[in-house]
Amino acid sequence: MKRAELRAFASRYVLTTLFALVAAPAHAQVANGTSDAPMRAWTQSLKQKFSKCVGPLGPRAEMPATASEMNPAETMARIELAGPAMFSDGYRSTLLIHGPTNAGYIVQIGGYGGTQTVYGPLPLATACAGLPPSEGAHAFAHDPR
Repeated sequence: MKRAELRAFASRYVLTTLFALVAAPAHAQVANGTSDAPMRAWTQSLKQKFSKCVGPLGPRAEMPATASEMNPAETMARIELAGPAMFSDGYRSTLLIHGPTNAGYIVQIGGYGGTQTVYGPLPLATACAGLPPSEGAHAFAHDPR
């Protein structure tokens, strides 16, 4: 590998690892620190809805990928959807709620080399319902979620 490629890979790896460490510990983190019952119920309902969209092997539905970066200050909530399961190169998926647009973005990190893909915007009301299944979605038939 050339020095520039190695530097880019190392930078991407460090950022991915930091994001995973920050996003992983909590099931739902709300930006303003609110932990009241209605907020917990809302985040739990979003987790149930959006967990059907992704799994440890990748997306279950064809979702639009986005190249744009979200401003972290505009993130209203962060909800962990799926972890890497029993294998180290599985995907970890986190739902970010974008406050100004009231839309969801799924950040998927993992696979070989720790790649990051952002899917969205997805409507909070319907999540990925109505989207066609992703290629290889049959591999998730045994997933209990």
